Amino acid sequence: MKKRMKTFLLLLIVVVLFGMVAIFISKSFQYEILIEYKEEQNKAIFYKGKLFNYYVYGIRDRNPFNMKIVHLSKQKINSPLVVHNSLESYIVFFTSNTLEIFSTYGDFITSEEVCLENERIVSNFVTDVTNDAKSEILLITGNEEREFGESMLIYCFEGKLEKLYEHSLSEINPWKIQAADVDGDGIIEISLGVYKKAEFHPVMAKRPFLYSWAEDGIFPKWRGSRLSKPFEDYVFADIDQDGMDELISIEITLNGSKVINTYKWKGFGFESMSESGEFEDILSLRVLNNDINKVYARVKQGDDLHWISINYNNGRLFSIEKIDNYIERYIVE
Repeated sequence: MKKRMKTFLLLLIVVVLFGMVAIFISKSFQYEILIEYKEEQNKAIFYKGKLFNYYVYGIRDRNPFNMKIVHLSKQKINSPLVVHNSLESYIVFFTSNTLEIFSTYGDFITSEEVCLENERIVSNFVTDVTNDAKSEILLITGNEEREFGESMLIYCFEGKLEKLYEHSLSEINPWKIQAADVDGDGIIEISLGVYKKAEFHPVMAKRPFLYSWAEDGIFPKWRGSRLSKPFEDYVFADIDQDGMDELISIEITLNGSKVINTYKWKGFGFESMSESGEFEDILSLRVLNNDINKVYARVKQGDDLHWISINYNNGRLFSIEKIDNYIERYIVE
């Protein structure tokens, strides 16, 4: 009897300790991105987050404690993205040089290397650039020891990964790829953030280039020399809800503070619409697919680091809704 009691107490202690460890880990885990399916209880929830000093990709169901870790890395990882083809939707996780593709139920489909071992994925984006109602995966890749990329690749996924396009961009030092419809014609443009000199501004600087897509590749639509101020990053969103995506940038003022500026396409280039007040620092910008008219920014003022939402109304840009626990939530229809 005493032996059974000791065994029972030992098991109880183990269960309690395991539960305490599980609660500690769950409390320590910080979600950064959640991809969920609207009104689909049997489909998985995909996430990116941070646990202590590690970045994590994972899958879970509606129970937040039922979590599966797909990838763990000390190196910062790109956001997971949703890919649609003619029949299904898929989730793509991006490691340093590999795409890992899962079904919407969390089942592993395939893992494909898209660059060499000494190369990395610098930037990624998913959009329907070919205008065929299916998604393409846009990538910038380059040497893992360089800040900037060297090549642009476009893939589609129809049961297997297929490369549609590859183009060397080493002469313009690309560091970001994304897409937008800047003129409202329903056709997607590709934007490359590059680092190079320009004819009318002959110094090395970050610049946003714009390209159109044709069957045989990309061709320049706008390769402007600069924005109104030196900038660090940019995104696109239709913040004034007119059917045209505006360019929203993080820019540096003369005194070293930062502002958010917005630009509208005017046929031959971008024209500034409105500028925010100054912040000590602006670390990043985000646009959610289920809230496409609102931009979120992570800002710093003194010791206070938090997220805010950025709105545009009646020709004026303003920030509202300080957000303490911001998580990017992508709702898939």
